[in-house]
Amino acid sequence: MNQLSEQAQLRVADIRRRFIENLPELIQQLKSDAQKGDAESIERLQGTAHRLVGSAGTFGLKAVSTAGMELERRIRACASEHDTLKAIGVLEQALNTDMSNLPGVSSDK
Repeated sequence: MNQLSEQAQLRVADIRRRFIENLPELIQQLKSDAQKGDAESIERLQGTAHRLVGSAGTFGLKAVSTAGMELERRIRACASEHDTLKAIGVLEQALNTDMSNLPGVSSDK
């Protein structure tokens, strides 16, 4: 497989940085949708969690991806608001774990 050009590597690094910067806002949206609990919010919650799992895995945030999978599982199982919010809390902890393990990434957000 061909190595990515330096320009492509910089572009991927920029996309990853922006993804990581937006995670706290994304987590707040997950919480908001879980608390609303209406059908539209739950559908948005499930879609957001699913995209989060894939993107986190792509960008090397393994703990976030794993916690996101558990959140997805709870949503599919129609877990209570309390259980869903608990899974989102685990997701926040996973973000902190991943951030502390990534070289060159500051978690001072």
